[in-house]
Amino acid sequence: MDVPLLLDELEAVIEEGWSVPLTERTLVKHGTCLYLIDLLRSVLPEELAEARRIKQNKDKILTDARAHAEEIGRFACQQADLILEESQLMEMAKLRSQVIVQQGEQQVAEILQEAQDCADEVYFRLERDLNFLLAEVRDRMAREKHPLPRGRGASRHEFGDEEQALPIGPRNDVTG
Repeated sequence: MDVPLLLDELEAVIEEGWSVPLTERTLVKHGTCLYLIDLLRSVLPEELAEARRIKQNKDKILTDARAHAEEIGRFACQQADLILEESQLMEMAKLRSQVIVQQGEQQVAEILQEAQDCADEVYFRLERDLNFLLAEVRDRMAREKHPLPRGRGASRHEFGDEEQALPIGPRNDVTG
């Protein structure tokens, strides 16, 4: 039987009892009360043992839950640390990639400048060589039109032809 039910029956027996006038005493069925008290005594050890088991289980469950919560907390901290590390690594990688891109852009600019300088140098050498060749061609043409007298060491300057360098380039016309 259940302890609360037995206590309810005992209370009902007491309530059904007769009050003794001018006192606080009540007449109750003696045998019924003793029977209910014996039942309570027989049920209480079982109930107390069950309560102890429940309390122990509750303590064990609470202890397990606390341990599990601590484990979850430690795991969450580890995950947060990993995420933070990954975030820091990502930020470092991003910064490193920006540095690499900047260095690459700088190298490209330097290579382009070197290529431009080299192209300019080749262009100016080519222009100089073409001007020299043009002067040579003009000189030969002048000599063929006006042959030098034999025996005399005439020079180009005697005929008034001075070597002239004409600008030659993609925007200039060559006139001769």
